[in-house]
Amino acid sequence: MTLLSPPGFALYAGAPWWLALLASASFTGFSLLDCGNAAGRALEALRIGLCGVILSAEAVIFDQIAAIARETNAELWHAAPPAFDATANSDDAQLRHWLTDPALTGLGLTDGQN
Repeated sequence: MTLLSPPGFALYAGAPWWLALLASASFTGFSLLDCGNAAGRALEALRIGLCGVILSAEAVIFDQIAAIARETNAELWHAAPPAFDATANSDDAQLRHWLTDPALTGLGLTDGQN
C-alpha cells in the first residue's frame, strides 16, 4: 500500500514534517510526498531521504530533479496516482473494492491480497 500526501502538502508542512510523520507512525511502506510545482521542496525531500516525490514542474526542471532522484534511488512522479480517500469514503464495500480491484494491483497502491 502507498501512503499519499494531500496535494501540494510539502508547501504547507515541508518534507521534514512528512518524514517525522512517517517515523512516528512506524510506516515502512512506500509513500509519496506531493510537492506541487515547488522544485525546491522536491529537492529537500530527496536530500532528507524520502523515496517518493510528486513534482508537477515544467519538463526542464522536472528532468533536473529526476536526475537527482535517480542518484538517490528515489521515485519522482509527475502526478499523483489514483487514491482512496478514506475521509470521503466511509463505506466498507468501497474500501474492499479498492483493495481488491485487479486494475490497481501492480501499481504499488495495493497488493491485491486484502
